[in-house]
Amino acid sequence: MINSGFGVLLINYRGSTGMGGKNIEYILGRIGESDVLDCMTAINTALIKYTWLDPRRITLYGGSHKFINAHLSYQYPEMFKSVVMRNPVIDLASLFSTSDIPDWYSCYEIICTSVLGNAAMGTLPETIHAFNYSESLIKMLNHSPILHVDKVKAATLIALGSNAPRVPPSQGKLWYYCLSSNNVPLYMYDDDHLLSKDEVEIDLFINTVLWILKYGG
Repeated sequence: MINSGFGVLLINYRGSTGMGGKNIEYILGRIGESDVLDCMTAINTALIKYTWLDPRRITLYGGSHKFINAHLSYQYPEMFKSVVMRNPVIDLASLFSTSDIPDWYSCYEIICTSVLGNAAMGTLPETIHAFNYSESLIKMLNHSPILHVDKVKAATLIALGSNAPRVPPSQGKLWYYCLSSNNVPLYMYDDDHLLSKDEVEIDLFINTVLWILKYGG
């Protein structure tokens, strides 16, 4: 990306690894809130520090939990010109019953601190008796980007793996269908969640660069 002339900002928002357990746990119950604010702080700081960066030409790129990009694109629709998503999480409530790691999405990411308490940090079978299904699904939905898809203005490219049990392609397809009036392209690759096959990585990189050059401002 740098060789293509882009400035790249990698953000270690609270909830990411590398800064200890408390930093990881901070995001519990705050998805779409604290992570978004951390990203905006990093972006604004970079724009101030590196004056050669153009604030009118910002693209969001990421996959999986980087569905923060979806949150950012609807919360700040005037700031981001284009988005590239890889196997994004769009609807946490439906993902709970389709992902191969439902304990992670329901227990660790959303409900742990706010609904189940710290006991949820243990194994799911030991804490599932405390799981309020209705309350939990509503909480997941309220933290999901799909509720605000109508606010998105950025040109969006979506890349999905057809064999991705972690985040099934139905998630990205949902976002695609909702944004279809914006002429959103969808690339479906014969790959898994990581989209790491050589031919897939090459094709996606080329299409990503072309997308940013065309729509990134």
